[in-house]
Amino acid sequence: MNNLERAAHIQPIVAQKQDRLDSRISIITPEHKLLAGIQAEWMIRLLNAMYFKHGVSSNPDKVKDAIDAGQIKSWFAIRDDEPIAIASLIRDGDDGREELGRAASLDREHSIGGLLMLMAGLDHFLSSHSPLVAEVRVAAEFGGIPSGMATQRICLDHLGLVPHALIPAFHHGNPDRNELFAFSSSEELEQFEKLFMPDDPAALALLRSIVLPLAGLGRSSKKIGIGGSSQLNQGWTFVDDIPFGLVVPEGPNSSLELTVKKSEEQNPFTLIPIELAPNMMGAVIGCMNAGFIPCGIDKTLGKNGHPILMLGRLRKGTLLAPMELKKGSIEPKISKALHIIEHKFIKSV
Repeated sequence: MNNLERAAHIQPIVAQKQDRLDSRISIITPEHKLLAGIQAEWMIRLLNAMYFKHGVSSNPDKVKDAIDAGQIKSWFAIRDDEPIAIASLIRDGDDGREELGRAASLDREHSIGGLLMLMAGLDHFLSSHSPLVAEVRVAAEFGGIPSGMATQRICLDHLGLVPHALIPAFHHGNPDRNELFAFSSSEELEQFEKLFMPDDPAALALLRSIVLPLAGLGRSSKKIGIGGSSQLNQGWTFVDDIPFGLVVPEGPNSSLELTVKKSEEQNPFTLIPIELAPNMMGAVIGCMNAGFIPCGIDKTLGKNGHPILMLGRLRKGTLLAPMELKKGSIEPKISKALHIIEHKFIKSV
């Protein structure tokens, strides 16, 4: 299904929701050109009200600057002159790809948040040939924050996004907890160099059960290679990449252990992306031996054209909210892979 076909599917759903909209509620779209300072203030207010303290609140000026630069477009719902819901499109690279996010609604009765998300998704599909991506909350209701079930219905059922990774990337709330997000895209990776996996039996079995379903591959696919260099990568670099730690397999001679320790001094979650090329098999094994869990693949390819494996680790003692997947919204083989990842993270903390 191309983007215009997706738009045609979504338009009647949007129209139906608009027809049922409470007359006291008005919608402000990017075309209204609301001042960037007001948009940033409303966005932070709504996200903090929903999640107690959201990551964007730490740098309001950065949010305002991104809005001014056209990197963020937002849809707001207003009632009695007060914002009650938001959904945004965030530019994700220079290829027209956009991320649907920054969604929050203080009104659970009228599906306002869902309408705004659909309007934002429709805007993307009508104006771009590139994929729409989203970090879809799949957390169950926990500690006063509602579940991600409504978000799953919008992103997975209506917008047709498909998960390619499951990552406990973000933390918020009271008590502070990490939550699982299904990183999802409207398009699968298609043209890529072979996806290599190490020939270590235990690592290979786990990677096959997680990575292949999330990459849209079967076990016998010709796009899979087994084996490669077993040498552990010698250079690791910690990137201070709030809202979570990012470690990359490059840079000066440094140990994985010390680099990850530096990340965990600041972050409850650390992510390591590794291109699944033959010369990186030692790095993959080294990370898995250090307690990193395969989370799926990235939505873009590595510099040599191979898919990128995303590996994650939660700091010991981190509180993790349970996952709840919407039944029937995800293919069984993908759902099974997501449950394997969740189980591994639960055991790890």
